[in-house]
Amino acid sequence: ERHFNRQTEFYQTEYRMRCKDGSYKWILDRGKVIERQDDGKPQRMIGTHSDITELKNKENLLRIERDFNQTLIHDSPLFFVAIKPGGEVMMMNKTMLTALGYESEEVVGKDYLEAAAADEEYEKLRVAFSTIVDKRKGTQLSYRVRCKDGSTIPVEWHGKPIFLGDKMDFFIGIGFDIT
Repeated sequence: ERHFNRQTEFYQTEYRMRCKDGSYKWILDRGKVIERQDDGKPQRMIGTHSDITELKNKENLLRIERDFNQTLIHDSPLFFVAIKPGGEVMMMNKTMLTALGYESEEVVGKDYLEAAAADEEYEKLRVAFSTIVDKRKGTQLSYRVRCKDGSTIPVEWHGKPIFLGDKMDFFIGIGFDIT
């Protein structure tokens, strides 16, 4: 990653540097180019080198954890769906998308009840969603999920509100096909 602003001659870059003992450290290199007065050519640079190895290691561990969690969710044999309090789909895992016949772009941002609730299950689901959002507690229920082709799949669901502060940010549904 390299940033250089010709007007201020300030630069910032990150790179690995090999140490005397053979190990490597990540360095954040920041500085400024000092130009000669007579011809404007670089004369010297002043700046700092900061050891950011620990920060880079933490970033890498977070990336590994994120990738692991995404793999668990997306490749699980269970259905996972995250829904905003207003009912819009935030995500569906690959297993659920495949079972319902949708692509992610066809459901994300859409109203879950409109997209996936079988007509005869709509009111039952609306009440369940209301319980999660208004009463802030989880639910467990079985209902038929509507596929893109109009067929339905019976699913056992467990819904749970997720709070990332004082307000509910979204809720998740974890289900499995009980055909």
